[in-house]
Amino acid sequence: MKLLKNRESGLVMILVLILLALGPLLVVPMLRLSYSTQRYNQMIDTITIHTYAADSGIEYAKYKIYNNTTEILGSPLQENLVIGGVDVYVTIEYNPDTAVYDITSTTAAADLSLSISSGIVVDIGIFDYIAASNDNLRFLGGQEFNSWESGGANIYCNQRIEIMGNTYIDGDVWAGDDIYIRTDSYISGDIWAGVDIDIGDSYVDGDAWYYDDIAGGQYVNGDIHPNADPPIAFTLPPIAEDSIIAHTQEYGVYSPSLYIRGGTHQLGTTYIDGYLDVRGDAVLELSGVVYVDGYVDIRGTEITGTGTIVARNKLYFRNLSFNPDNPLILPLMMMTGEGVLTVETSSGSAIFYAPESTDLHFVGSYITGSVAVKETSGSNQGLIRTGTLYYPETLRGRADLPGAVLETITYTYTVN
Repeated sequence: MKLLKNRESGLVMILVLILLALGPLLVVPMLRLSYSTQRYNQMIDTITIHTYAADSGIEYAKYKIYNNTTEILGSPLQENLVIGGVDVYVTIEYNPDTAVYDITSTTAAADLSLSISSGIVVDIGIFDYIAASNDNLRFLGGQEFNSWESGGANIYCNQRIEIMGNTYIDGDVWAGDDIYIRTDSYISGDIWAGVDIDIGDSYVDGDAWYYDDIAGGQYVNGDIHPNADPPIAFTLPPIAEDSIIAHTQEYGVYSPSLYIRGGTHQLGTTYIDGYLDVRGDAVLELSGVVYVDGYVDIRGTEITGTGTIVARNKLYFRNLSFNPDNPLILPLMMMTGEGVLTVETSSGSAIFYAPESTDLHFVGSYITGSVAVKETSGSNQGLIRTGTLYYPETLRGRADLPGAVLETITYTYTVN
């Protein structure tokens, strides 16, 4: 090794002193950087955990909307949850003016608060129409179809529609097959047929769409569109019968049948292993889901409260008054089998759904709600005769209807 000259003997000491002087200056910032990086990573981890927890609160709210629709429509929901060790505060409120469920999911901790807000609407599918049928649909005269929204009383059928005898429809009429109209009927919107249109001496204020042929085109106020593709076919969603049976049986089984004659009776969630037969100026206060493993025959009765009746074989209503406690929550009358759905000389607010029924008898009734069946070609041969159906805006929030789907329209979050 080369020996240092005399004049270089202090150079190493000088370098050592310089390094000793610079060391603290470098170490402290590096320690601070390391600490800041660690804190940053901890904060990111914390925000991520809170984000997952708050988003889980949104998903929980959707579950509640699906499974507790009537409760939330009745009053806002507020719940405190613990998700992944994080406290989460969830609120749900339905706005009937906009038909939006407003959801807020907020997490809370000593050093962080994160909030997610989401707007949810309901696609109610087939219940978006005032009347619908999977197969044929017939109107025999003297009926009106109106809506809370001008032109909103729409009718949809996968097969043939016959409209007879002074029928007034404030909306569109769509059919996968022919549309046949007679005797001074009036349609305010468009008509759209997958095959032919025959307007007769009636009047259509909108456009006419058809594939093959049209008769009475001079009575169409709007444009005429030949060679049009048929409307998109729909499928009536099934009723979750097995789930309803399991749910109602948990609350109790009434056997063999329930007969009510007069008086006021409360009927909560229950399974009736037989028939439900109500008559004689009775008042039936619903407060849940009633499953009837047989037929339902209710006459001369007032139905109040909030609830659903599901029958396996037959639904028969005559001289009834449907008066729900909350106008946002119309009672739901459903049938799972192929029996007859009958609504005669009744009034009030209700939803009627029978996706397997092939016989509908809807006569002399004035109902706010909607009706959907498989077809109306049974022995009674008609959907509505001498009555009125009015489509209400309150149906827009019913996430408990068969086939309903939740759709997110807004999603925002803030960190405090």
